[in-house]
Amino acid sequence: MLAAVPFGGTWRECELDADEWVLLGATARQHRLEPLLHGLLPGMQDSRSVPASHRAAWQEAHRRSAMAALAAKAALIRVGRILDTAGIAYAALKGGWLAWHAYPNPALRPMRDLDILVSPSRLEAAYRALVARGFEELSGEAFSAATLAMGQKHLPALRDQATGIFVEVHSRLFEHIEPAQADARLARSDDLLAARLWQPLGPVQIAYLPPCETLLHVLVHSAYEHRFDNGPQVLHDVSALLAREAVDWERFWTMADEGGWTRGCQLVLRLTECMLGPQATGWGPEGAPTLPDGILDQAALMLLQDPDLRQDLDVQLQLGDLSAGGPVRLRRLAARLLPARRVVAAHAGVSPDRRSAWLHYPGWLVSRFARTARGALDGRQRSEVVRANAIETWLAGR
Repeated sequence: MLAAVPFGGTWRECELDADEWVLLGATARQHRLEPLLHGLLPGMQDSRSVPASHRAAWQEAHRRSAMAALAAKAALIRVGRILDTAGIAYAALKGGWLAWHAYPNPALRPMRDLDILVSPSRLEAAYRALVARGFEELSGEAFSAATLAMGQKHLPALRDQATGIFVEVHSRLFEHIEPAQADARLARSDDLLAARLWQPLGPVQIAYLPPCETLLHVLVHSAYEHRFDNGPQVLHDVSALLAREAVDWERFWTMADEGGWTRGCQLVLRLTECMLGPQATGWGPEGAPTLPDGILDQAALMLLQDPDLRQDLDVQLQLGDLSAGGPVRLRRLAARLLPARRVVAAHAGVSPDRRSAWLHYPGWLVSRFARTARGALDGRQRSEVVRANAIETWLAGR
């Protein structure tokens, strides 16, 4: 059985056996790629080579994604109107722009939630404005001493009762900002908001970050915040953005250098070119950088890691080499070992609103260490740890 697959910018046919088709289908479901694969079917030389069961599953996933996109559009319009009325500057991030302004069809870019950036000084005002207009608090801990002390980049998610869409209000783009990155443009939310742009979405204008900032956010989010565990969709995000927008590349690389993110940006951009073909990437007169042998393959495999193992892998990495990671890894490990009350409550099967949920923390911690111990003996996790360490070592210039 033959299937046409994109590689290096051209379509080629490769033969897949029954087990490989099962694996392809499972991987597509894991990484929310089924709507995108449905959209690619018309470009295949012979889409009939794809099993009928896969075509049907991808079509159904595309239909569901289209319905979800309509709900997300309605929710984003409501958010924009509420914050505009309240006089609060905001910008919709990543998928909130990509789905409707970069992809040919928003169904091709599934979203888990809507991310909205506001000034740190207006974080509480924005959150309360949304709650007052029908967005539901899920944790009841947004402004508790414990939550605020954690210093997270966003408050607990709100649920739009009209559409069921979740909205996260952010005060900054990244969870972990090192002192050396504090003056980087992407670390200064107020400066980002001062440069925001408006684009139409239905009957309203929605505010977004400029193309340079959006591209840099997507790349840094994948390479540094998620360490390539956010799946292959990011490559299509990059390709769609570059096809849609003209990027000021001199400014882009200056901003990347400010934050110490140049290597990560090079890696994701080169990976996009390798997997999806030539892109409108501004490499400069010297052309694309030469990367170490194997680093592209390692990053590609990391994009395909099992989503169910991401948390376990993160803990393995943090325990494996705390000294090399410095304060960033220490903070990440602390966040894993001291989770939000809702995480402990979910483990125990009790209401997250009950403070007594913390009584179940010892049981959660034992479970956490048991999973970590099992992972240390799992060959698949060990391989992922080796890949992740190789990439992180190179990104850090070590």
